[in-house]
Amino acid sequence: MKVKWSDPSGVEKNRIRRPDGVSRSYSGDTASWTGLFFTGLNSYQIQIGANDTQDNKGESMVTLKLSSPEIKIVTVTTGAKNGFIVARLSHDIDEGRVQFSRKGGSSMRSVLSGTNGVSYPVTTLQTIITGGLYTIGDGVTFSDDDGSAIGRFDPHTGEMSAQS
Repeated sequence: MKVKWSDPSGVEKNRIRRPDGVSRSYSGDTASWTGLFFTGLNSYQIQIGANDTQDNKGESMVTLKLSSPEIKIVTVTTGAKNGFIVARLSHDIDEGRVQFSRKGGSSMRSVLSGTNGVSYPVTTLQTIITGGLYTIGDGVTFSDDDGSAIGRFDPHTGEMSAQS
């Protein structure tokens, strides 16, 4: 998020306060807050303010409306040792990143490889994300709802075994 405050006498510092109360101050007329993360359809009240060179203070409330796209898996292609994911966004966004992960059991989650190690960039007018390369390994483990292993499948031999 980038905020630029203008004042005829010049801006000495400005500040941004999020709805959760976290705030940051910046010197100069521009504040840039990176690393913000939003999901779903949200509306946030952001308080912005500035001090001019005469130490006069100005404040304003801004409504930030966001609509994060839904992501649906289109295809998952698997080979002998790895898989590849293609997903579709419900609508395009100006800029963002998508991260794929897979879950095994109730708590194990692994992030799938991608550009910059863990995520894929999304740009304006883009609604298809291709990536999420992952290694299948030497077998598939079946888990119950609690994450305990209950069976194993070996894709090379076709053998399935139960675990207790």
